[in-house]
Amino acid sequence: MFVDDPRSSVESAASLVDDSVEALVAFVREQQGSLLAAWHGEDAGTEEMRAAVQHYRTFDTRLADFRREA
Repeated sequence: MFVDDPRSSVESAASLVDDSVEALVAFVREQQGSLLAAWHGEDAGTEEMRAAVQHYRTFDTRLADFRREA
């Protein structure tokens, strides 16, 4: 509890945020890998490339929305 131990409360809050940031970074990297895999193969055709651009655009918009909230 904050009143009893302010430092410990802040350390706990910082730890929770650290965990959330790590999870967010892992999620972003996973999504990035999925996007790359969708078009990076030798047999990717024009349709796969078109879809990849749309998915990248959507993903970038989501990231931009997150950055604006900060």
